[in-house]
Amino acid sequence: MAPVGDDIRSRDNELVNSGGKQGMIMDYGDIKKHLKPLLDDYLDHYHLNETTGLVNPTSEAIAKWIYEQLEDKVPGLVAVRIDETCTSQCIYSKGKSNFLIL
Repeated sequence: MAPVGDDIRSRDNELVNSGGKQGMIMDYGDIKKHLKPLLDDYLDHYHLNETTGLVNPTSEAIAKWIYEQLEDKVPGLVAVRIDETCTSQCIYSKGKSNFLIL
């Protein structure tokens, strides 16, 4: 499987104002806590049809699946991006799934 990337941003772009996480929207460790189990248990070195239940596990479908898995766990999640190569990527964003970024 191609590497899976994530693009997680706050809906209101609010940064943490104090403490060890000052200047962050969300700590990568907090994101990893939710994303790593998906990669380890469903996506990396698996038959995606079987583990995700997707009939046609395209990058677009996988991005949507990841979004749906993380939606309630990652506050402010707006989109999930998957990079197939350095020049080929897709982005899923709920409610805006039919758009293309060039």
